[in-house]
Amino acid sequence: MGSRVLSPNGNDPLSLVGPWYVKALIINATSKVPVRLTGIQLTFHTNGSFSGFDSCNPYIGMWQADEKHITISRIISPMTYCNEPPGVMEQESEYFALLKNASFYGVTGEDMVLSDDTGKNGLIFKRVYF
Repeated sequence: MGSRVLSPNGNDPLSLVGPWYVKALIINATSKVPVRLTGIQLTFHTNGSFSGFDSCNPYIGMWQADEKHITISRIISPMTYCNEPPGVMEQESEYFALLKNASFYGVTGEDMVLSDDTGKNGLIFKRVYF
């Protein structure tokens, strides 16, 4: 089976609340930085909703978390096609799949990790301060 690449250990669910941007997408234990000149943003709200922008489209959804697990549901996006920069649509598909499959989370300082059950797929975020 192999070892887990991502091992988030949870935290207080309220530590998720606020704006984040994606530093890396982890797919099959391989790190992939976002497409150049794009920025993927995610904001968790205290009412159990989230919103963001995936470099091409805005999106919204719902989230729930306990001290270790997270559930992401009801992701809605207009799915408008963007042809610039190259690779942005593939990135959008990968991002939504990783977000939807997140099962575990961890917040350490300014970093957040979302991971699937295998620990080989997930997202690494950095907290945004305005």
